[in-house]
Amino acid sequence: MSGPDPSTATTPAEYVALLRRLKDGSGLTYRQLERRAEERGEVLPKSTVASMLARDTLPRVELVSALLKVCGETDDAAWLRAYERVSGARPVVEDKPRRRWVWPVGAAAAVLVVIAVAVLSAQRSDDEPHAIAARPDPAAPAEGSYRIRAVHSDLCLSEREGSDSGVVYQRNCAQVMPRYSLDRLDDGSYRVRADHPQFGPGCMGVRQASMAVGGTIVDDECGTGNAELFNVESVAPKGFRLRALHSNLCVGISDGEQGEWAGVRQVACESPVSAAVLSFDPVPK
Repeated sequence: MSGPDPSTATTPAEYVALLRRLKDGSGLTYRQLERRAEERGEVLPKSTVASMLARDTLPRVELVSALLKVCGETDDAAWLRAYERVSGARPVVEDKPRRRWVWPVGAAAAVLVVIAVAVLSAQRSDDEPHAIAARPDPAAPAEGSYRIRAVHSDLCLSEREGSDSGVVYQRNCAQVMPRYSLDRLDDGSYRVRADHPQFGPGCMGVRQASMAVGGTIVDDECGTGNAELFNVESVAPKGFRLRALHSNLCVGISDGEQGEWAGVRQVACESPVSAAVLSFDPVPK
């Protein structure tokens, strides 16, 4: 293999760095990659390639496969084996262990297990992270572009300029980027779209679909494994919560930090020490 050797990658970040070397070695611009992909019946938008190569998390495998083809990589099997191997190297926040039920043989024993499950379900606290359904709120904001402002600090959600991490912070509302917008889905849930001036369109989500309090809120390419669906629910008098459907936790600032560059995290929605009330301030088109 004359180009980068994917077998040397031990983490997602190292794997993506090798993809960058592969792209650079091809001598192709992002626009040329897009055109070459179209000629081969592949879909590889230039903004998507720029975004996936600027991050330190694994892109979707179909994007990797398309990039390998347009860059002229002949040993794509080695790259895909490496992809499968390093995908297990993603940072994982340990969640509370989930109960597993082994169904015994016999009708009487089965009835006892059903009763036990019902009792335990009834005892579960709504504060524990768990998936929820979409719940449309008639008072939720309309679709459109917004500055998303933390009510407790009067600072807005933003990435850092010059950073490719996608991590979201709070900062002065006059300097925020990317541009955020709300998309309402048919079931009444929302996606928060992020239009980055360098990396192009993406989505806000909870990194790695973490179920943990403290999970990092990031902007990334849509559909990359982050939890991107939210209920937007009104909170008196003039605020809203972004409640994640996968966890029943909210987008907010841990411990109610007031300063610029405090990280935006997944927090307990009703916690008195977590700031999870947001304002959606319309941005003119």
